[in-house]
Formats: sequence, structure tokens, C-alpha cells
Amino acid sequence: MPGFSARLTLSELSALERHPTHRATYPDSTDAKLFTTHTPRYLGLDHLSGLWAASSYGTGTIIGVIDTGVLPESPSFDDRGMLPVPSRWRGECENGTHFDASMCNRKLIGARSFWKALDASGVGVGPHDYDSPRDFFGHTDDYGGGAMSDVLAGMDRAVAHGIDVMSLSLGFDHSPLYGDVIAVAALSTIERGVVVVCAAGNDGSRNSTYNGAPWIVTVGAGTIDRSTSAVLRLGNSAVLEGLSS
Repeated sequence: MPGFSARLTLSELSALERHPTHRATYPDSTDAKLFTTHTPRYLGLDHLSGLWAASSYGTGTIIGVIDTGVLPESPSFDDRGMLPVPSRWRGECENGTHFDASMCNRKLIGARSFWKALDASGVGVGPHDYDSPRDFFGHTDDYGGGAMSDVLAGMDRAVAHGIDVMSLSLGFDHSPLYGDVIAVAALSTIERGVVVVCAAGNDGSRNSTYNGAPWIVTVGAGTIDRSTSAVLRLGNSAVLEGLSS
């Protein structure tokens, strides 16, 4: 079932929904919630044994990451020792603000930005982001996470480019599966042979898991290895210093 994103008046939408080929309409959203990711060490992956080693460290696997952008100068994208880019890769590294094709290499093999829906909504990329694959603040949600249509466009294009695994560390407000566009798009994605891995979210309350469709590999952390200092002041004026997560 093909789909598209469009900016419509109410009368245009009504006419579209009366068309005999129409199946479903989803209102767009710019309320993407950003979820955190962390390192192999935190995941308990051992470089010498276990799952990571048994899988040849993912050699030759193309991972499509749907996120707020990249910092190409990060050591995470150092391509020393990497094999040549797989011949099946059909993607590209686009030019944009403070980002050009020369920043891609054998590890960061492609990068594209999707923002047309955000722009059409009136939000736009704004002063706190770049009109390019480059990330401005890192993976935070201080200025919103992005538009649903842009996320879907990124997912669709990533599959067309030839990825093996899709990773999304974001989500939208909870809804039934038939109304959850990430779930619907993920189903289409796995039917094309691509594994979809999503973060479960950071809300920390009961029944708050995002991306819980049974065909998605939903990953959540039971604990975190980050802590901040905290001060507890008791009624008798005693002060206790400790850690808080």
C-alpha cells in the first residue's frame, strides 16, 4: 500500500477520503520524543567472546539510524580498519549546512536530512539545528524531536538505500497499533527483510513503553550507569549528600 505526505485543506482531505482507493489518513505530528542510546560497554558486549564476537562484530552490516543527526568528527565514525563500503549500498552523502559529502567515509557511508514536514508545519529547522545531517545539540529534546512525516520519509528512503538493520531512538504519543505510524512503517520494513530496532522510551512510569509492536525489537534498560549528586535536607536540619539517578 503506497502512501504520501501532503498539506491539505479540510475540504481537500474530505474529497481524498471519499476516493474509492483511499484506505487511511494519519494526521502529522511534530512531537517526536527522543530516547537515549549508550555504548557497547553498557550493553555488556565483550570484544573477545559472546554475541558480539560470534556475529563477527557486524562486519558488512549496513545500519540505518533514524535520529536527530550526526557529528561526523566523533571517534564513533573513525573508519580505520573498516572494510570497503558494501557494493549493495545505494545511498548518498548529501551536502548541507556545515556538512558535505567529504565527511562520509567507510563507516559513515551515507547521511541525509529530512525536514520538509517540519518546515510545512511552520516549525522549521529553526536557529537550534542545521539544515543538514549535522546534529546541533546532540540527542536531546530541548527543541523538539521532529515531524512524523519526516521520520517516515527517512525510514522509507533508508530501506530503498539497502540497509540491513534500522535503528530508531525516538517515538510518538501512544496509540493503537493501527494508528501508530512507526509500527505500520516498521511492519512494511521487516516485510522487505530489514530488522527494526527501537528504544522503549524514558518516561519511567507504568505502561509507558513506546514502540511495543510485536514485530519490532524493542530495547529498554532496567538500570542506568549514570548518576548525579544530590543533597537531602531533613526536618532536623541534617544534610545528607549522595547520588541520584
